[in-house]
Parts: sequence; structure tokens; C-alpha cells
Amino acid sequence: YTTFDLGRLPTFDILDEIHRKAGFRVSLGHLGEKTLGKPKAGDGLEAVKWFREDRWEPLIEYCKMDVLITRDLFYYALKNGYLLYGNRQGKLVRLPTPWKLEELVGK
Repeated sequence: YTTFDLGRLPTFDILDEIHRKAGFRVSLGHLGEKTLGKPKAGDGLEAVKWFREDRWEPLIEYCKMDVLITRDLFYYALKNGYLLYGNRQGKLVRLPTPWKLEELVGK
């Protein structure tokens, strides 16, 4: 809990940026699997279930894995200039990521 307006903090959301550029949504799990070979360990519905059941250990691990996949995708995108996704025909497609860390931090 805080009185600070968290909405004033600068942010960069990988999935929002991809949606804005590509015109469609691509899930974190899909990007992780196709780009890094790392599928997600669960899904958001399981996370809600664990929360409601007070099952904190699996929820914490799920959240940690999401953060690690997000971090790894971000670094991959910075280094390589793209992320991968599978299109409807099953082919891997490069999503350009012309992100520059200096510009993102300066925002």
C-alpha cells in the first residue's frame, strides 16, 4: 500500500508494445516458447485458483517464472532486434523490436 501515484512511474510493457506494432496480441507464453524455447509453467487461471486457495508457493513460483521469461525476452529483443512467434500457418515469424535501452530508460 502506498500513497504514491504508481501511474506516474514510467513503464515499458513488452506485450503492449508488440500489440501496438503488430496489431494483434501474442501471449507471453507463446513468445517464450517460440523465441526462447521456454514455455510458461502455468496460466493466469491457475494463479487465481492458487491465490483463492491460499497456495502461495506455486503462486510465487509462477510469478517468478513470468518475470524471468519477461526479462529474458526483453534482453533477447534488445540483443537481436526481434522476437519470434508462430503464425496461423505454423511458421516462425520475426516481430521486429527496434528498442534501444538508452531510449527506454530516458523516457
